Amino acid sequence: MIENGLNSKSARLMIVGIVTIVLFNPTFCDLSGQERDASNGVESRRQVILLTGFQPFGPDKSANPSWEGIKALDGVKWKEFELVAKEMPAVWGAPLESLSKWIAEYRPVAVLSFGQGGADGFRVETVANNRRGRALDNNGSQPTSPDIIAKGPSRLPATIDANRLARALTSAGFPTRVSKEAGKYLCEETLYTLEYLRQNSKDDLSVMFCHVPPIGTMVGSNQVDGLYVQKFVTRVLEEWRSIATESKADLAAAEAHIRKYFKVWSDQDMQGYGNCFSRHASIHSIDAGGNMSLSSLKPFVEGQTRAHKSSLSKMVEVPEEIVMRSEGRLVRAIVRWKLTADNRITTGYDHFTLGKEGGQWKIINLVFYESE
Repeated sequence: MIENGLNSKSARLMIVGIVTIVLFNPTFCDLSGQERDASNGVESRRQVILLTGFQPFGPDKSANPSWEGIKALDGVKWKEFELVAKEMPAVWGAPLESLSKWIAEYRPVAVLSFGQGGADGFRVETVANNRRGRALDNNGSQPTSPDIIAKGPSRLPATIDANRLARALTSAGFPTRVSKEAGKYLCEETLYTLEYLRQNSKDDLSVMFCHVPPIGTMVGSNQVDGLYVQKFVTRVLEEWRSIATESKADLAAAEAHIRKYFKVWSDQDMQGYGNCFSRHASIHSIDAGGNMSLSSLKPFVEGQTRAHKSSLSKMVEVPEEIVMRSEGRLVRAIVRWKLTADNRITTGYDHFTLGKEGGQWKIINLVFYESE
């Protein structure tokens, strides 16, 4: 890309840096419940959804509803997935140790975690702070470190569409609200750990944390027991699948938009190129010295137009690798590109943030640079 005439790739600074992380594998399910790879017919295990709940908090405490509600689902074949249920120790540090091990072992497409909350219904947690409280765990110990993850972000927001999930669950008869206070205990530690592991995963991992009411309490006319919580968890699975399916469609549409971005630039359709961006988009270029420059949309497109007109040969830029990741209402993409002009070849990367504007995917931010 040519950044206001800076260089060949800068000329394209148009950017659609796309990295594609696939939410679902290109497999189909046969009647036996096994997955068969569509490309070579090799059978493999179903995709796993990992469910986690907690052991009772203390030896004299009643059964923990988060475990009672999922334990019967362990090993169940649910739609195209296999459910794996795990009981989390009520011990400081256990979420990172346990979740890291289970995710490495099962490579799940989603981790849906549950914990015991208050008697006021169900809660989808949306904020996790990297700060522990001082409560004793089941070993009778306080945390050895005030932080959940040393040098981790101070706060991580939940990436699940919590408002949509809560509305759907409430409509299904399970009163659910969105919460920003996860409790400063092991439930908050679990959500923070999940979002941290998701953020640093090479796979596209969906994560979520819900609080469920204690055993024996009343939710409307329903008394909470393991079966009632299990029905709630099953509904969560249904709603998660709906959200994940829509996310998959969004990723496909966003990727198509990025490919269009490269095509219209190469075709010198600069009006179409400009339409690939949000009108409020920001574009950053990084030069060989690591210096960053910022441009708004209009001067950037004008610079790209001048670059095409001044080039002695036609410039064509194509994406060679696209990696995409859905993050709630946004899609992030990293694209490795190659720009050709006669015998001259330039390569580099575009990093895109895309969001919907008027129902259509648009580039909100682009960062691009040439390979060294």
